[in-house]
Amino acid sequence: PWLDRTLVFDRGGGWRAWIDLRRRCRAEHIDLALDLQGNWKSAFAALCSGARERWGLARSEQREPGCHLLFHRRASP
Repeated sequence: PWLDRTLVFDRGGGWRAWIDLRRRCRAEHIDLALDLQGNWKSAFAALCSGARERWGLARSEQREPGCHLLFHRRASP
C-alpha cells in the first residue's frame, strides 16, 4: 500500500540508462529511496533518484565498503 510505482532500470544500457533513470525519478518527486543491496551501483541509483531521504544498510551489512556515504540514514536488517 505504500508503494506507488516501480521503475525498471536497464542495467546493460550504459550511461543513457542512468540518465533516463534520473529523469524518470526526478519527474516522480520521490520522498524516500531505500537501498537494500549495499553496493555502489544501488547507492548511486538512490542518489540519482533525487529523493529527499536516502536510507541504506549499516556499514557492517554492506557488500561494498564506502557506499554508506551516499545515505542520510543507515540501519541493520
